[in-house]
Amino acid sequence: MADHLVIRLGSDSADAVEWIKTDKTGARHGTPRRGTLSEAADDVGSLSVLALIPADDVLLTLADVPAKGARLLQALPFALEEQLADDIDTLHFAAGTRRSSGRTPVAVIRREQLQGYLARFAAVGIDLEGVYTETQGLAKLPGTISVLIDGDLLLLNDGAETELALRQLSPGDALVAVGALDDGEEEDEERKPLPKHVLVYLDQITNERYANDWLALRNELDSLETKLLPDGALPRLAATVSTGKAVNLLQGEFAVKRSAGENWRPWRMAAMLAGVVVALSIIGKVTEYFSLQREQQRLAVELEEQWRRSLPWISPMPSNPQSRLNSELRRMGAAPGGASSAHLMTALTALSNALSGTSGVKIEAIGFRGGTTDVQLVVPNTQILERIQTTIQSGDQLEAAIQRADPDDDGGIKSRFQIKATQT
Repeated sequence: MADHLVIRLGSDSADAVEWIKTDKTGARHGTPRRGTLSEAADDVGSLSVLALIPADDVLLTLADVPAKGARLLQALPFALEEQLADDIDTLHFAAGTRRSSGRTPVAVIRREQLQGYLARFAAVGIDLEGVYTETQGLAKLPGTISVLIDGDLLLLNDGAETELALRQLSPGDALVAVGALDDGEEEDEERKPLPKHVLVYLDQITNERYANDWLALRNELDSLETKLLPDGALPRLAATVSTGKAVNLLQGEFAVKRSAGENWRPWRMAAMLAGVVVALSIIGKVTEYFSLQREQQRLAVELEEQWRRSLPWISPMPSNPQSRLNSELRRMGAAPGGASSAHLMTALTALSNALSGTSGVKIEAIGFRGGTTDVQLVVPNTQILERIQTTIQSGDQLEAAIQRADPDDDGGIKSRFQIKATQT
């Protein structure tokens, strides 16, 4: 079932837009549509609407500011003032999640420009849940330079902190501009070398136009892979912003304001569910004597199902599952019965669910240490790797970080995952 309607605005002032339905994992529902903003409004229904605005309008940078929340938003204009040509009073600042380096990603846009975009949506009755720059719609893969070419627009990230939007530049020139093709003769101790693996998303016509460039670049890189976009760039960009992996510009004075009724809505459902639980509890007490045997059978089925989901490589379930489970936990480095074993089992269950229905995936190794589950996988392509990552994280309880994603000799992708509990 779709959760979002992602609408991408054009780079000119015309009313032409394109839109697509997605769910929270980034999976698309249907094909992209093109038309006016009024026509897109007809498809909103009960979906939350996310807007993608042109990359040229938003500056992406990093700030080293220790504050959080409202204090962070107040401090950003002064922390970045020297980097900006415009008066900070005319700009709007939005912050993302602080990275492991200690720096916070920041998106900057002219306040008047953002107000204009919001007015266009309001004029056709669309309430927005998020506004993102299309630059951040290009997903990041650690150890890989990702490039998306859409007309004269080229989006690029290095899998870490560099995110760029360039116009009328060839892929080769873009890689030279960011230093990806440096020969290493001049070393900069403070600069981390860029990956030599490049993944390019583009359409068939563009792929053919740069055919000679690919031949030349493959001689200078460790690998270069092209992925065709038969339905254009929108499905690729929408997949990332639908999972919340981008800086939402609707912060501070532009934050989404909800009415009291809207704030109560999720609690109302919780109250209804609580009432159902109480009613079921009373009924259960009355009928407990007659249902004990049936409950025992149900638990046996649940135990076997949980075993298949958590330890799919051990089948069938042994007659003494507790003993075998303890043995597997010790082998992986988790003490049976402790918090570490609970973390490991949660991670294994999420991994099993993510792999369900996906063919061609091979688990090479699983290890556990310090609350972190390490998984080595071989997958057919990077799209499946990204889908596994987003599915594991969809429940908001786990973080799945791709440590490596390298092409192997058989045409697949050899990767290394780390799965750990979300920090709260």
